[in-house]
Amino acid sequence: MSHTIKVQVKFQDLDALRRAVEKNGGKWLGHGIHRLYQGAESGQGFSLPDWRFPIVLSDGTLRYDNYNGAWGAQSALDAVQAGYAVEVARGVASTQGWYSEATAEGGLVVFHPDGGTITVSPGGEVHAQGFGGSGCQSPTQLISDALGKPISSVNTGEFYEGRQEIQAKQG
Repeated sequence: MSHTIKVQVKFQDLDALRRAVEKNGGKWLGHGIHRLYQGAESGQGFSLPDWRFPIVLSDGTLRYDNYNGAWGAQSALDAVQAGYAVEVARGVASTQGWYSEATAEGGLVVFHPDGGTITVSPGGEVHAQGFGGSGCQSPTQLISDALGKPISSVNTGEFYEGRQEIQAKQG
């Protein structure tokens, strides 16, 4: 069974966010009141290279002033967000005892003990393949729930192949 889930990534795991910040050359500032251009924000703060003001996680939302890139490159923040999705998925895999490897594209491949794989893109897309029956639903749900809010789920051709085999045996 295979399917792809698109997830709206929510920043819920502070350890994963901290690892993503540090892997991208940033500095974790911790909880406090952080000064931005338009005032101050309370929450977990971090700084990125060449950013004039910190980025603050408050109520699951990143708040920042980058003045359309003049005070900080959006690409640096995008890299942290992508790294966060991968760090969360790696954490879930590790907790479950599943082996995982980084991909050349910056994502993560999780090797499930049932023989299937789950690929997590830097943008938070979760794709399962190589599972039999409904075997991919539980592991992909663990990862997608940890990432945030699923916004769509599409079954792939492999999903239907398994169902056709079952129907042929019953018929």
